[in-house]
Amino acid sequence: MKKLAIVLSFGLLCGISAFAQTIQVTPGSTRTFTVNLLNGVTLHPSTPYTWTTSGAGIVSANPSNNTISISFSNTIGSTAHIEVYATSSDNCKSDLKQMDLTVQPLTYGASFAQASQDVCPQTTGNPTGGHPANVVINFTGGNVNSFVYVLDGVSTTVTLPSPATTYTLNLSSITYTNAQAGAHTLEIVSVTGGSITSLLPNGSVVHTINVDTAPVISDIF
Repeated sequence: MKKLAIVLSFGLLCGISAFAQTIQVTPGSTRTFTVNLLNGVTLHPSTPYTWTTSGAGIVSANPSNNTISISFSNTIGSTAHIEVYATSSDNCKSDLKQMDLTVQPLTYGASFAQASQDVCPQTTGNPTGGHPANVVINFTGGNVNSFVYVLDGVSTTVTLPSPATTYTLNLSSITYTNAQAGAHTLEIVSVTGGSITSLLPNGSVVHTINVDTAPVISDIF
């Protein structure tokens, strides 16, 4: 499975925390956080990203380029703080991105009604193909306001029309071709209800879109 970019939602969660949002992480868990470069600037060759962590909730932290793997304490109520900035090849620093977390059992959870689906790619012989079917997501812990999912490393925040315990995710705008045959991972990384955001364990809520390979034939001769 690809290492998923949980912090394409990083800015969202940081913004939420400014409004007394509680961001929960599972006690004793280890998870990977990621930031992505959005404007194509050439980064510093030796120090492209600078990570800083603090708080009794963190047992160990291992940064690697634009990701950091953090192991959290088993102590309920302990807290953690993460900061990161990028540096360009001209030594210009980006805005600081940060996140405050609390170690405690998660309030919210999620599951897919189906673990996977198969999709035939779009071809000229199948011009309407390549679109995954919509997927149903069920939530636990109460009514949910929003959630963040990552598909093939790209993060999307979905706000429900009204708080609910289930949601149908429309995937009709996605089109896969034969060149994209293989497994595509759709993962829910966080669920928010009221003022609480639960960060789900890495890889715990996954729906796999298996894009089949269509035949490739020669020209008529």
